[in-house]
Amino acid sequence: MPTRLPPDDLLVLWAEVVAAGELGSTGAFVTWDEATCEKKRQGLAARPVPFPDFPFPDRVATNRLHWYRMVQWQAGVNSADEARELVRRAEEAGGTEEVSYWQSLLSKSIIETAPSPRLIK
Repeated sequence: MPTRLPPDDLLVLWAEVVAAGELGSTGAFVTWDEATCEKKRQGLAARPVPFPDFPFPDRVATNRLHWYRMVQWQAGVNSADEARELVRRAEEAGGTEEVSYWQSLLSKSIIETAPSPRLIK
């Protein structure tokens, strides 16, 4: 259990990037577009890690696909085309873990959407 926390402004920024949005002036959650989320993520990544023993800000600060991944998780990856787009973006970003993750999802998607094998007589 941590004995100290990062500064409030850093925690708020981290929470906003994780959620890909912020509380608006009325208190309602406002979702960010990709450009806004990426700018905020880069700002978070530029901040120094406050304490070496505190697991913060973790991968959210370094994952250039965070916004797109959030959108896909919220909507659900419903087609092989969507999974291929995720693989393409992960390859562009150079994230080998991301590429592997979305390729496995793509493989699963293809298996689930493929027609059942027919019995050959």
